[in-house]
Amino acid sequence: MSKVYKRHCDRCGNYYEGSGRKYCSTKCYGKGKPTETFEEAKERFLSKVPKGVSKEECWNWQAGKSQGYGTMTYQGKTQYAHRLSYSFFKGKVPSDLDVCHSCDNPVCVNPNHLFLGTHQDNMKDRDRKGRNRWTKQRRKIMFAKGYFHTAKLRADDVINIRREREKWGTSYSDLAQKYNTTVSNIQHIINRETWKHI
Repeated sequence: MSKVYKRHCDRCGNYYEGSGRKYCSTKCYGKGKPTETFEEAKERFLSKVPKGVSKEECWNWQAGKSQGYGTMTYQGKTQYAHRLSYSFFKGKVPSDLDVCHSCDNPVCVNPNHLFLGTHQDNMKDRDRKGRNRWTKQRRKIMFAKGYFHTAKLRADDVINIRREREKWGTSYSDLAQKYNTTVSNIQHIINRETWKHI
């Protein structure tokens, strides 16, 4: 068992009994590095970016991520790395504006690829570039890559699917391939979650 000493909290300056910790409580610990300057934070930020990457290339974040975007703790809060990049290299980010990517790469933190815009500007940019899952342009791209199946099943197909599964135990994947549809669609048909009227 380790010895307990009277220690000085690196955050608030209070004395506490502890063994090896730098902070008196989780509240003080959660506030981040107490003496980290703007330049130190910027240096720590740059340590999480690949070395030798040009100003034109994406700087792909090499640390923590959330929802596809890089994250870093700064001033006691977990923040998106692309927002920090903008503030470190271009200036303060107003709270009512988004930091948008011209490169459409969520993990990129290259300040040359970032610009400010409203949330509406960001959504219009997304739609214009076809990154919205449901835009016509995006559907065409996904269809071309084979993400959507075009089979229009008829009532007699549904009857045959159920019959083949029941009589011969044909696998879901074989049925999906035969009728040019998805395995989950076959499961829904077999379980009568769809085509209930037949």
